[in-house]
Amino acid sequence: MTKIINLDTETFDENIKRGLVLVDFWATWCGPCQLFGKVLEEFAAEAPAYLKIAKVEVEANMKLAERFDVMSVPRTILFRDGTPVAEADGVQTKAQLMELLKKG
Repeated sequence: MTKIINLDTETFDENIKRGLVLVDFWATWCGPCQLFGKVLEEFAAEAPAYLKIAKVEVEANMKLAERFDVMSVPRTILFRDGTPVAEADGVQTKAQLMELLKKG
């Protein structure tokens, strides 16, 4: 089981610089984000041990949203050793998240 961690502007770079990290950019007011959050929790329970899963609340971390051109939420970005390697917009299924991992 992979634990989902919450990142902010201060903790982001340190946490994505090594390995494979799936980051969910979301907002508290966003209904689809709440739905995707539940999917992400289920996915985390089945995720490979090498994968780190993180969430970034965009309103509290606007600089990160701007840095990665997050124009709508939810937006999922897969990082390998600090570099974005794949991304998806909108609510994803667990199967779609597994396909995203294959791109990493």
